[in-house]
Formats: sequence, structure tokens, C-alpha cells
Amino acid sequence: MEYSCSILEADIMQRDGVNISSIVRSIVEADPCLVEALRSGYVNYSRLSEIIAEAVREDYGMQCSASAVKMALLRSRMNTTTPSPMSKVFRVLAESSIELKTSLVIATYDSNILHDVLNAMSRLTGKTRFISVAQGVDNITVIMNKEVFDSFSKLVNHDPIWVKADVSAIVVISPVENIETPGFVSYITTLLARRKVNILQIMSAHSDTIIVVDRGDALEAFKALETAVARAREASKKAS
Repeated sequence: MEYSCSILEADIMQRDGVNISSIVRSIVEADPCLVEALRSGYVNYSRLSEIIAEAVREDYGMQCSASAVKMALLRSRMNTTTPSPMSKVFRVLAESSIELKTSLVIATYDSNILHDVLNAMSRLTGKTRFISVAQGVDNITVIMNKEVFDSFSKLVNHDPIWVKADVSAIVVISPVENIETPGFVSYITTLLARRKVNILQIMSAHSDTIIVVDRGDALEAFKALETAVARAREASKKAS
């Protein structure tokens, strides 16, 4: 009976111009991990339906039962004929490697002194194990080993807007396909967010994705990404 009622409710919503399936799909697709879990069948549909139904009521102001959401979820999965966007993410991840850089300093300067910052960085080329730069609209952020930061500061001769010492960077080195893979960076940040890892800075440099975190979060972040790569490689082996 519950199954039949949920079909009727979903059909009524559709006729009234309320596309419950589209709303449910938009909620699900906002979470890359959930998308893949649904496709793989690793989901408690009843519990997930209750959570999404509550989100629909709160965010859309629409009365919606868990049974209607469950039908939308099941229909969406049964009607899927295209490859999962996440499958490409996992293929790229399977071919990635992870490196951990420690004892770094991250500092942000006003973009008005861009020339001084770049000049200082050029003079330190080859003298530091790690250096990276990202320019925003009004500022420029640099990351480097803390043993050369004092020399860098003297060369710049301007106080930073913000500086934090003893941070770490996790570098995800991937095939260049990562540039054109929707959801790749989102998947990485979602993994870290679920482990309550705060990302201080994230940037991409062609094949590298650089994630800067507090030293206290570095090990947890590294382990999470290392595990994700290992699982992607295992899944790739099973699929081949």
C-alpha cells in the first residue's frame, strides 16, 4: 500500500507542475559521494528518503512525504542510462598520487605590491623545497617552506595582510584529465569536510591540486585522500 500511495503522490505532484524528481535530483547531485553511493546501491533508501523529504519541506516549503522521495530516488536510479559523472572522477583519482609537504608558511599580501612579491619569489628560486603563489582580485597568496620565509619577508619589505606558520600542504598529482573532469575537486573537498578538516587554501596548477591545512589536520587529510586513491585503484582493477 505504501508503495502504491507514493506513486500516486508523485504523479499528482507532477500533474500540478511540481517536479519532485527534479528537486530530489538537485539535492542528491549537490553531494558527489551520495551520487556514487546511490548508483552502487550502498544506501538505506528509507532513511535517506526521510532526510531528503525534510530538506524539501524546509528549503522548498513543499509538503512532501518520505515515500514520494523514495519513489523519486528509485525512478531516478532505474532511468539512468548514461555513465556516472563520478566514474571519471574515480578513474582520474586511481591514477593520482599524494604527497605531503610540512613546515610551510602561508601569507597573503595586498595586490598593490605584486611586483615586489614576484621579484622576491624569483630570487628564491631553487632555494626552497616548496613554493606556490595564487593571485586573487585584491591580494596575492604565497606558500613556501618556513626556513626561507624570513628571507622572503625581507625581500618583500611589506607586512602581510595575513600570515600563518607551520601549515601543511597535501598535493594531489593527477593526470591532466583532472582539468576537464567535473566534480574532481568537489569530491576531494567533500571528503575532507566530512572529516572536519578545514582547508586554508586550495589551488590547481595543471596536474597538481594543492590543499593547505593546519598542521593538526594534515595527517587526517592525508590519510583520507590516500584511502580514496587506494579504493579508486581497487575499483579500477575490478572493473578491468
